[in-house]
Amino acid sequence: MSAYPTEDDWNSHRDAIRFLYLTENRKLQGPGGVMQEMSTKYGFNATKAQYERYFKKWGFHKNQTKKIWEFVAFKVTKRKRDNKESKVRIRGGDVPVEKLRKEISRHGYEAAFPHVSQAPTPKTPEGISVYTPSSLHSNTFPDEDTALQAEAEEGNGEFVRVRLDTRTNVPRTVFQTAAQEGNIELVRLLLDAGIDVNEPPARVLGKTALQGAAVEGNIEMVQILLAAGADVNAPPAEMVGRTALQAAAQAGNIELVQVLLDAGADVNAPPAPGYGRTALQAAAEEGNIELVQVLLDAGADVNGLPAPGGKTVLQAAVETGNIELVQVLLDAGADVNALPMDIFGRTALQAAAEEGNMELVQFLLDAGANINAPPADRYGRTALQAAAEKGVTELVQVLLNAGANVNAPPANEKGRTALQAAAEYGNIELVQVLLDAGADVNAPPGEILGRTALQAAAKKGNTELVQVLLAAGADVSTLAENTAG
Repeated sequence: MSAYPTEDDWNSHRDAIRFLYLTENRKLQGPGGVMQEMSTKYGFNATKAQYERYFKKWGFHKNQTKKIWEFVAFKVTKRKRDNKESKVRIRGGDVPVEKLRKEISRHGYEAAFPHVSQAPTPKTPEGISVYTPSSLHSNTFPDEDTALQAEAEEGNGEFVRVRLDTRTNVPRTVFQTAAQEGNIELVRLLLDAGIDVNEPPARVLGKTALQGAAVEGNIEMVQILLAAGADVNAPPAEMVGRTALQAAAQAGNIELVQVLLDAGADVNAPPAPGYGRTALQAAAEEGNIELVQVLLDAGADVNGLPAPGGKTVLQAAVETGNIELVQVLLDAGADVNALPMDIFGRTALQAAAEEGNMELVQFLLDAGANINAPPADRYGRTALQAAAEKGVTELVQVLLNAGANVNAPPANEKGRTALQAAAEYGNIELVQVLLDAGADVNAPPGEILGRTALQAAAKKGNTELVQVLLAAGADVSTLAENTAG
């Protein structure tokens, strides 16, 4: 990509940018921000001013105005009274259900529910739509194809048939929508008209027709598309995409997984480069032992590399707390000491400690887990640091008795030593346990967003803990590593 993104570059990356900025609520600039993530993952380099200009053009606003929310609250509540479900889109972005609920409650329309139907509907603000949801909520369709797309969602095959007679190009999204919606009649119509069954997704976060059908668990549709030549191993879309098999595995649909495997699906297809999952990682993340075994029997690699934003199979299983599943994976050869991802990553033992799961921690230690595995570079924790951060004194003692390094250095970004983590949590008993174990009260903080133990206690306003640390020799003159520390 050139140094200056073109209009096409911006449009093709719009969904990825929306995902980071609105869905994940990331900052625009700084470590882990939208600009850094887009540059690192996509080579997409633009200035802050350019981003802000396109945010304005696309209507990417994290905080909507009072007028807009009052309209949305009124409209949704009125539709609710008429027994209609509602989906809300504001300036091109779907509003999450929880945010919608909070805003409606905040503007008081639920209290006025009996009177809403008699009130006149206010004027619709620009860029706002309230509509009945279908099983597919997509905003990736070009404006000129909106009518055709809507009819595809509603299953109006006759409308689409007429349009097919009057135009040569059918937007790929119409076919992909029909497949995901389960509209067999329309899919057959489009296939007969010569649509390419393997049309690639229109945008960064899109799906092929087969992937969409797999997401919905529609076995009949999957079989129709496979019979028409659908590529069972079409790669996933970037960021959060899934192959058809990965999607079926994530949904826990064993029957569909078997159909896809029988059709030649690659059980070890790599995950999407952002936050993807292999089929086995997806099954483990859901805690589905039966499906995990099916995939292992089909040759799934128990140590397949995760995406940058993913986890190994064992790390994912540990977070479910399912010891039986962990045992199955260890028996299959899972690496108990596989390295974590760079951002927020945890080894299996670190994850178990973070969950405060004493039984699982001991189980992994018995399996040879490295108690002093270093933390991930960004936001990482050793097992002891994770347990201290959660304030679990008993688990901290277990780890210390097993040889955990009480003074292991913190992660580079927002890291904490065990003592710094305990001080931040405010657990005086735990702080004393760590001091008695030889914790360095003046250990330097992490380079970025770090704090000494004394700074952490002072930040919380815990005067009693501050006194304990001062009595232990804490240096009041030590500065944080940066102004945000």
